[in-house]
Amino acid sequence: MTISPRRRHKALLDLLLLIPCTNVGAVATIRPHAWFYLPETPQEQKIKPVVQQLEALGIFQYLASDSQASWEKVSTESASFDLVWSVSTAAPFSELILPHQFDAKVNRLPGAEQLTSPDALSHHLIMQQEKHVKFYFDFMPAHYELPRDMEKLSRAYIEARKKSDLSPSRSYDPHVHRRFLLRERAASGAEDSITRSEVFVTDEDLQLKMQSSAFKGKTLVVDQYVEPLLVDGHKFCVGFYVAVTSIDPLRLYVYAHPLIRIAKVEYPSKLKVETDPAAYNFDQYISPWDFSDLQAEFQELPSATREGANAWDILKRYLRKQGIDTKRLQDNVDAAIAKVVLSSRGNFKSEQAKVKRGTAREGEGGSPSDISDSFFEMFKFDFEFDSMGKPWLIRVVSSPSMEATKSVLATDEAIKKQLLYDFINLVGVHPQVRTPFEKIFHPDATFCRDKCHDKNRVWDSSCWSCPGWFAPNVASKLFAASTEYARRGSFNLVYPSLEQKLSKFMDTELSEYDIAFDRYLKSLSSGYSNLKDYPVSDRAVVCVYREHCSNHGDCVNGMCSCGNNYEGRTCYIPKDFEQKEYIQQEIEDTGGQDAETWKEKVESFVFNRGGAPDGVKRPMTRNVSGLRTKATFPTSESPFLTDNNGGDVARYANRLPGATERKYRNATMLVAAILQVLIVELVFYSSDRWHAQALVMLMSKHLPLYVVLLHAQLYYIAFVATLRLRIDPIAQPFVIGLLMVMLVFPFELLGTKFLWWTWHDTDPLLADRLMGVPCHALFYNYFFAFAFRWTHFIMRSIWLAGNYYEEQNWKSEWGYVFLMPLVTTFIATGFLALVYYTTVHLMGIQAQVAFFMLIGLSLLLVWMADRVSDSPDVYQTLEPVDAYDSDWLYSCIDHAVNQMVFLLYFILVLLVLFINPIEIVSLGHHQPLGNCLKNESFYSLIGMKHHRKQYLCVQDFDEEFNLCNYPQFDSAVITLSLVRKNVI
Repeated sequence: MTISPRRRHKALLDLLLLIPCTNVGAVATIRPHAWFYLPETPQEQKIKPVVQQLEALGIFQYLASDSQASWEKVSTESASFDLVWSVSTAAPFSELILPHQFDAKVNRLPGAEQLTSPDALSHHLIMQQEKHVKFYFDFMPAHYELPRDMEKLSRAYIEARKKSDLSPSRSYDPHVHRRFLLRERAASGAEDSITRSEVFVTDEDLQLKMQSSAFKGKTLVVDQYVEPLLVDGHKFCVGFYVAVTSIDPLRLYVYAHPLIRIAKVEYPSKLKVETDPAAYNFDQYISPWDFSDLQAEFQELPSATREGANAWDILKRYLRKQGIDTKRLQDNVDAAIAKVVLSSRGNFKSEQAKVKRGTAREGEGGSPSDISDSFFEMFKFDFEFDSMGKPWLIRVVSSPSMEATKSVLATDEAIKKQLLYDFINLVGVHPQVRTPFEKIFHPDATFCRDKCHDKNRVWDSSCWSCPGWFAPNVASKLFAASTEYARRGSFNLVYPSLEQKLSKFMDTELSEYDIAFDRYLKSLSSGYSNLKDYPVSDRAVVCVYREHCSNHGDCVNGMCSCGNNYEGRTCYIPKDFEQKEYIQQEIEDTGGQDAETWKEKVESFVFNRGGAPDGVKRPMTRNVSGLRTKATFPTSESPFLTDNNGGDVARYANRLPGATERKYRNATMLVAAILQVLIVELVFYSSDRWHAQALVMLMSKHLPLYVVLLHAQLYYIAFVATLRLRIDPIAQPFVIGLLMVMLVFPFELLGTKFLWWTWHDTDPLLADRLMGVPCHALFYNYFFAFAFRWTHFIMRSIWLAGNYYEEQNWKSEWGYVFLMPLVTTFIATGFLALVYYTTVHLMGIQAQVAFFMLIGLSLLLVWMADRVSDSPDVYQTLEPVDAYDSDWLYSCIDHAVNQMVFLLYFILVLLVLFINPIEIVSLGHHQPLGNCLKNESFYSLIGMKHHRKQYLCVQDFDEEFNLCNYPQFDSAVITLSLVRKNVI
């Protein structure tokens, strides 16, 4: 698994704050490695992701001598492991006897059933509504257990009818606020025990459903239905991963990447009893990156190795555009989570106090060890949102699934891996992490007198043991809490917060540990303001969690630590990457290697930015030099050709080095296209087309470099544009063939007029032309592009590993590059023989007619494919666009490919407007002059024998040319270079 270096560095910097200035001694640990124990025999598929991450962190599984998994080993062998990981929703704490000295951690909280049981949680929140104002705890739909609560449900019908009568929505939805959900009661708080629910309105509907085969004879529950907020006509649910790492001091974290599920079926305008339950259930769902209205916002899709763009941030941006106050929405979600946990603290403490302890063994003197920090748990709080954007807590799930979910376009595997990594790291299992505070910090009296007189500097852990600061037990607890906070990764600390507005909902008094940790956080947030780099105006707490930093940086000790692409106190200002002086300074200061690193940061801008202002645009990849206005000039001096030699070489040099490192295949695709163009030019056009001289010539000055690069670019443009259409792969070869003809035709047309190249004048296969362009060449462009796409589809299925470039598979990746042109050539010649030569030369159809028949058939097939492009079966066969197009999420005007196309065609337009073809002089090798009577024979792809004049005849050649010696009628072949002047 790959962990972000920035995240590691941030954690290390936080930990450095905790290193004392003096008298820090090295403490030997009992074990160099940590061990975890599984007290049950779980399903391998369910526990596998957890085991993989534990082992990745160097935490190994402990196996008992009898290889039997049981909770009894926790009582007898706990000294041999550091972590107990249970997959059951309720640990047998009532039967468990923990040893006198117990240092392991258990991933279960005693008393957590009050949260994970919907019935217990509903009763608890009703009690809190009575204790506090109802407004503060009105965030869970009414819950009813059948048949116990049938009388309450009958009264609920009446109340729901009253609310519906007063609702403005009743004019178009007569059952608004009158709906309820019926489902089977879950056997436990586990996620896999949740069953599908069905909607009903009246008691008659309920009775009919209770007698149906889906619910008859089962224990049933009813919940008030939440009239949903929709995303493009679909209901959605958001599951927030919540970590409770300690009860005293209470520490509550929420992970930055929640699970977002979008209903698979579109929500109807009027939800009826008979409506498909898939419209409001989430047992099968659409991932946000597969949802059409959100796809364009994903700067990077999640994969098995990268978390990609934050789906929750993207969804909030979408909701913000719909008029939802997402700041208030997020605050309400965090407050609801905190209120549930805070108001249950008394229950947690009482249940924890009930855990039995064993008697002291030999050598275990003194009081039993403190187990208040031995229990932790991760929950998933599932929220739905009503039409006004208010969050409603639907359920709290224990042991949320960590299995990766693969969808059409991506997978959340890396998100789940990172979640587990951050969670395990947050808890702190390694013996080195859990070294007691009193064994590390030993400040002497002089140090305490000189350095620790200011008791507001609680962030300085080296003073905690000084007289008048903290009692030893408080300092030890504070040390555990502060080091945990430094390891939080992508977990946001929701409680305690700097405002402490939620503390009034705690059902116990604040302990001395709570107060100490609160002092630490406030001191830490203001500690940086005393540095010289921070002016007085900045000495206020800026943030508590990431959203306060505009989602472009991490909240570190009350201040925003901005990402590489943003700056400002709250990371709201995008850095200007268009300053050439800054680029030059980077190159001069850091050298080539670091300059490349800076370039990679710029390239990754699209994957890290979010909500950048419209005015912030990425610079164009090339500059356009001024067009020369000289009336008559050689083709070799044309700025068009010069740009293709200089600009294209620079573009390829810029795109190729970082492409494979970024796991894109655009570099390999470009190289394959270059090889493909070389094969066509050298094998099929070697005796049919002659090029004018350019700045850089290949193959004994017969092939200009710009032609190779230009046609390879056109292949790449057509390929990427075809992928972006997202249609059936069977139709994609027809699309790329059409696009290639559309892209290449203007160049073929102008190339003929401006003498950038000349075709064989006496070849009968080239005689049929379309506006001067041989139809033969258009067929070749169509079918080689057609075969290029077919070959890619075949080889990607049987040759390449995965959708993205994998460095460890470089042999297959680059083997694909070299095999692709060869296989393409074989397939293209077959289609040319089957279609072009058969229709034109065997059937006698005119080449122009056959060409337009092919174009018309292709357009029809593409149109038919586009009609069914939304089919799930089609999406399953598509490959991600970003594998071949690293700019795919840029706006149209910012996309490098679009900029290149615009630039090239703009130059063509300028050439047509300002250059007179009659004035053009073409320097270079052309069809040789020679004996007018000499013929040569050649064979077509289908084996037909053809004849043509071997040389141009000087007597009847009607275009101006110059030679050193004027040839005689019967002279030998003359192969001298000539100067040919255009005549139109």
